[in-house]
Amino acid sequence: MANLTDDLFGFSADDVLNENKKHTTGSFSEDLYRPNQKDAKDGIYRASLRFIPFINSDGRPQSCLEKWEAYPKDINGQNGFYVDSLRNEHKSCPINDLYWKLRKSSSAADQENAKNIQVKQNWYSLVQIIKDPQHPEFNGKTMIFKYGKQIHDKITEIATTTDISEGQNPFGLFEAPTFELTINTNAAGYTNYTTSKFNGKTAPITFNGKVLTDDENVKAEFLNWLKNDAPDINRFAYKPWDEETRAKVMANLATYTNGTTAAATVASADVPVAPRTPVAQAHEAIDEAQFEGSAANDQDDLDAFLSSIDGTNTL
Repeated sequence: MANLTDDLFGFSADDVLNENKKHTTGSFSEDLYRPNQKDAKDGIYRASLRFIPFINSDGRPQSCLEKWEAYPKDINGQNGFYVDSLRNEHKSCPINDLYWKLRKSSSAADQENAKNIQVKQNWYSLVQIIKDPQHPEFNGKTMIFKYGKQIHDKITEIATTTDISEGQNPFGLFEAPTFELTINTNAAGYTNYTTSKFNGKTAPITFNGKVLTDDENVKAEFLNWLKNDAPDINRFAYKPWDEETRAKVMANLATYTNGTTAAATVASADVPVAPRTPVAQAHEAIDEAQFEGSAANDQDDLDAFLSSIDGTNTL
């Protein structure tokens, strides 16, 4: 316990940066924070967040889970499903390989078909919602925030020490800059996070109706809450393919060579599936639209794709 306590309360900006050298799905969950620009009255989603480290499956403090996720459909744009990419194992992934083969083809039909095969790099972190005018019911809650490279770059930037400034730990427990999340639309018509930023304000972490302080008893209570009661972010860690997953993937990809429709996808027998509520259905539709509208066209994702091809280690 003592070592974990020391590690957690000594969690630094350098620890955040060092995690970026490591590569670590889950289905819809009510504790996922998924801000949707459509919920903003003026078309610009605004919220104030505070990042919090979590305890990983090895029992150590960590800032985020990172992984590549895919949403492949068959050649007819049907039978799509979510799956973790084999890129997480530093292996060649047939989903990613086919996407780039179609995308780089001289055939307009192939380039159009590439839109059915989406691959995206995402990160997951715990956040405390300080203020969300669009959803005040979230205020004060700790939730799991799924975000892309634009936001992750901002985390890396503020944690990095330069010749003129000291790196700040956005996951600090007692003092940490809050994050002003701003979601709008760029000139090309795609969702944009570039105006989001960290500011100089700080906000205390609250849990079980208490404020985290540097009191030994309070710290012990917080650690217990983080381990046992905080949203379980570890369930989103990378999951290797089993035979059923591989068969579903290859059935979809095979349609690009034989032109047939893949068999309708079914839920894995070893993964319990909760009833799809109207809220869940709405979020699934949002996720699908994000994959369709971003991976093939959004410059942020394209930069990540290109960096992986030329061997660059994308943070």
